[in-house]
Amino acid sequence: MSEPNVFSSDSAKVRNEFSLNGLWELQAGSGEKRPQKYLSVVPVPGLVDLAVPSYNWDGVDYHWYRTHFTVDDDEMPTLAFLRINQAQFGTVVDRTLIRHKVPVERYLELQDRFKHLFGPPLNSDAITAIQSIADANITTYGLIA
Repeated sequence: MSEPNVFSSDSAKVRNEFSLNGLWELQAGSGEKRPQKYLSVVPVPGLVDLAVPSYNWDGVDYHWYRTHFTVDDDEMPTLAFLRINQAQFGTVVDRTLIRHKVPVERYLELQDRFKHLFGPPLNSDAITAIQSIADANITTYGLIA
């Protein structure tokens, strides 16, 4: 298993962003069940071809990636963005279950790139469309704890 990244948050910031790039564990498998053991390590971003030890991935439908990280308990952020550079093909790395479903506006209003949706005038059609996408993803990926 690779060593976990330890992130320190800045309580003065509304938005903390942590990069998950680095060495990840990798294992070929099926889409039915997560592997019990991860026998290879690969740099992310990177290709399966870079796995050490390498494995024959020809004909493999699923490549499971896993990494570990912690956030200092003293400075636990209320909101953190986890960034993976160059994820391709709509890759779902894993999921974190949602304890309490909240309106998507709570996340959008914290991001400058969505400032225009909150007006004036309020773009309720766009916010409703984004909420529909979020609701569909919650259902598709089984995100409610």
